[in-house]
Amino acid sequence: MQTKEQWMAQLAMARRIIGIVPRVKAKADLAPSPTTLAIFDCGESVFRPKLALADEQSELDFVLGCMPIRWRKVTPGEDLSGFKGHHIHMKKDPENEKKFIPDEVPAVYEGLQQGDVIAMSLGGSGDNFAFALSRQAEEVGALVLRCPPFRMKAYREELVKANPEDEKLDDSFILVQMVKAKPDWFYPVFIRERKLTWMRECYRRRIDCMKARIGCEQRLRHRFIGLIFCSAEGKYPEGAIEKTFDKTKASDIVLNTLAAEEAAADAALLKACKALPIYTEVFGQVIGAGPSIASRLIASIQDIRRFETKWKLRKFCGVHCLVDGSFPRRRAKEVSNWNPDCRQALFLLGDQFNRRPGTIWGDKLRENKLFYRTKYPTPVEVKNGGGKMVKKYTDGHIQKMALWKTLGEFVEWLFDEWWKLKKAHSQE
Repeated sequence: MQTKEQWMAQLAMARRIIGIVPRVKAKADLAPSPTTLAIFDCGESVFRPKLALADEQSELDFVLGCMPIRWRKVTPGEDLSGFKGHHIHMKKDPENEKKFIPDEVPAVYEGLQQGDVIAMSLGGSGDNFAFALSRQAEEVGALVLRCPPFRMKAYREELVKANPEDEKLDDSFILVQMVKAKPDWFYPVFIRERKLTWMRECYRRRIDCMKARIGCEQRLRHRFIGLIFCSAEGKYPEGAIEKTFDKTKASDIVLNTLAAEEAAADAALLKACKALPIYTEVFGQVIGAGPSIASRLIASIQDIRRFETKWKLRKFCGVHCLVDGSFPRRRAKEVSNWNPDCRQALFLLGDQFNRRPGTIWGDKLRENKLFYRTKYPTPVEVKNGGGKMVKKYTDGHIQKMALWKTLGEFVEWLFDEWWKLKKAHSQE
């Protein structure tokens, strides 16, 4: 872990500055969108030809410094043992069409080098790539920096105003210009940031394992019910279906394997969470925010430095207020503009608050319910958007209003505490 003075000194001695925009796996028009790299040679003060990385293999090759950018023909009898298998282009043997022979091999490689400074945006699909780059950068003597998206947006607007006809205003070039002009807007990627990325991967694994186990159990139950009701004898253990099904589950090899995999994923997620200060120092203060809920929130928010204000975080989480003072909800045929995983995690957290009177946030929920009930002592009937008369301010309505108000206050508290933690660790 370097101090700010150390990595700023390393930035000042950079040989190359490389702006990277991670690829988009699926665009609306289905057009390919590879990872793009703009490489600025600091010694010659010029941009090198722009590079495009089409897939994960190309990204990994770049990390390891062995991404081919030029090719040459194979000479007869040449020893190809020094080349990686996926770098050898093959062609059909003219003497035997069923056989393939080497045709081309790399002539020039590109990749992470000593003295490189990598610039990327925070969040999005580039976290794993940034993890690999940061890990390799420590070995070769390079540096990986990331900036909040709102900073990048502001700088892009500045460049567009100053150079409206500039053809190099894509994000990879903008990142290079930002590093040179606004280095204080960037944050380095070190072991602490990599631990957060690893926790997100553990969370995804845990969700995948849970879905696989649930799917297997559902398929097993459907097959079990079908065998009972459609048996040739027409008999079944009346009143004991669930007990019989429990025995079937206990003896099913596939289901037990998936359950064991889920348990291992839970253990790995807990270990990854305990390695994060945001979990131990911030979520550790919140009774009811265990690893399942906390990891979902952390994985969704990713890095608090992505959000300029607590209001933007509330909107991202789906606990903001609308113009009429109501809280947003998802309606049919409408697209929600919040993160669904984050909102779901907060809803589950609110349920934990409701079950825990006597705790800080449990009491805060009850205070908000009292506030709304005092403000709206009796239910009233009003017309909804469709002209139908509906009841408002019933006990259930008051409960929901208080719940979302409490969760909004929790998100604001989380914003403040997470930023305090980041600032404290940046001074270490």
